[in-house]
Amino acid sequence: MAEEQFFSMFTDKLKNEVERLPPIALDSSFSQEIYPKYWQRFDGCEEIDYPVIACDGSLGTSQFSGGITFWVARAVAHTYLNNSLRKVKPIVEVKADYRLEGHSFFMKAAELKVLRLAVEEALEEYGEALALYDGSLYLVFLHHRPHIEARREAIESYVNELTALIRLGINKNVRLIGVSKDSDISYLRAHIIVEELRKHGFNSFRHYRSIKRMRERISDDLKVKVKAINREYFKEIALDISDEALVNTLMKESGFTTPLLLAPQTSYVLHESEKEHKRWSESSLRRGSKSLSSLLQKMDELYSLPPIALIYWKPKHCLRTYRLDVPSYQLGVDVKTEDLIVDKFVNEKGIQAMKHLIELLNSLDRKAYGIRPLLDVDEIARLIRRRYTRAYEPVIFEELKSHGFNVEQRKRSMRDYYMRRY
Repeated sequence: MAEEQFFSMFTDKLKNEVERLPPIALDSSFSQEIYPKYWQRFDGCEEIDYPVIACDGSLGTSQFSGGITFWVARAVAHTYLNNSLRKVKPIVEVKADYRLEGHSFFMKAAELKVLRLAVEEALEEYGEALALYDGSLYLVFLHHRPHIEARREAIESYVNELTALIRLGINKNVRLIGVSKDSDISYLRAHIIVEELRKHGFNSFRHYRSIKRMRERISDDLKVKVKAINREYFKEIALDISDEALVNTLMKESGFTTPLLLAPQTSYVLHESEKEHKRWSESSLRRGSKSLSSLLQKMDELYSLPPIALIYWKPKHCLRTYRLDVPSYQLGVDVKTEDLIVDKFVNEKGIQAMKHLIELLNSLDRKAYGIRPLLDVDEIARLIRRRYTRAYEPVIFEELKSHGFNVEQRKRSMRDYYMRRY
């Protein structure tokens, strides 16, 4: 009876919430005229006769009484040649400490490490490779010093592996692409709106990537001025839609967006932009954090490399949209990330270079189910929670006991296992 009541209440609330949601409206003149200017129609395809390497990973976590925390990250890289799986390279990383923070960075570091190792092996044998990372290659973190300090070691490990992988790509003829199946950012859309407003003399939004923040910060006086220029511009600021949803809905043909070079995230952090801190080296985080000196030096090294370019891509079948993160050395960009104070579109040379990478990706995503190498590696890497709690966690528990730790599993974990069997 209780379950039936819960389900009935759920369906009532669900209907109300869906009816409340505003529809995605892309019928404005801005949407129809402006966004397509940044779309490159393209469906070229090129067969790959050298190794394709894809990696993915997953994470298991355990907490015991007294604050002891365990992370178990496992990652695997598959190496393909002529559409045939030639090599599987797995790694496992384990971390234990009291009240650990930053598990997502820990897992990403493991993924990047196994990808780098697999790429190095492929280069020794074949001299070139295409490396696919399942996720974003752009460094994002919360700019709050205590938050960073609690996660310093995990972030530093991640930044170190990311830098090493990009340097390997620069030095050894590696095509490196981060592929995200789902993304809810609006960096591209925000940049296009900002660029269009700047043409009419509105420069106050230059350091904004968030449409929501634009909307919150716009003054009543500025609202009147923007509406006077073009009411459609203001409607765009009022609309919440991600880059991925925009491209997926508006663009009907295969192709990709003009690559957008991403400045360091610090350039768009509100308290930094309000202080007119333009560059990474001028930011309050970089200049005043002795406790983070080791991490900041690693970030200096990462930002001394060419920036990550953000692209949205629709394959030949046009059934989905991917977010791509492309280290821009592959697009002929030689500027350092630290020299960018705002995001910037690449030139025509960069667009033509991107077409070659799209040709390679189109050869890997010919059917509705997705990019085969990434799908295969995801299935192998995934650590199912039930498997973790039944196989991995008891071994961790016994290992702690054998070393004299008088620990118990957290009460919530025990309750979930006995009552829900997970």
